[in-house]
Amino acid sequence: MVDPDINPYPASTGWRRSPYTLYRPVGRSRAAYYGPRPARPVSNDWIKPKCDFRTIEKTAHVQVTEGSDEVEFDRLVGEWKREVRSKSLMITIAMHPAYQQMMGMGPKVLPFIFERIKRSDEKAYQWFWALAAITRQNPIPIEMRGKIREMTRAWLRWGQEHGYVVLD
Repeated sequence: MVDPDINPYPASTGWRRSPYTLYRPVGRSRAAYYGPRPARPVSNDWIKPKCDFRTIEKTAHVQVTEGSDEVEFDRLVGEWKREVRSKSLMITIAMHPAYQQMMGMGPKVLPFIFERIKRSDEKAYQWFWALAAITRQNPIPIEMRGKIREMTRAWLRWGQEHGYVVLD
């Protein structure tokens, strides 16, 4: 029977404990004793863009004429929703070129945004970033943060106070 307190490989033999095996020779590297580590599969996921930047080329040269703001807004919303439907990070959603172009249209799109927020099928929280950027205000108190329904009501109240939305 082997006594577990007795080291079968005393220090004089040149063996020691290691995290890789129970014992290995002193002075030899892991690679020298066990061979090279297997190659990891190469992944370029970290350099892929979060959105399709070809959309910038498609939408950058569109001329907006008088009375076509709603049409242009609806087109950008459709493009944006189509390309970010599977995304969940708000930063990814808000940095999409179509979303940025909607924000760039300025206060004239606020009635359209508030109309979409009033609909129950819309995810209202996706519009909070644009509303805060366009209006440069945030009517949501700290204690309301994270409560989507209350945040939505706060924005709708703000829109009603400033004449952008008519609540039923």
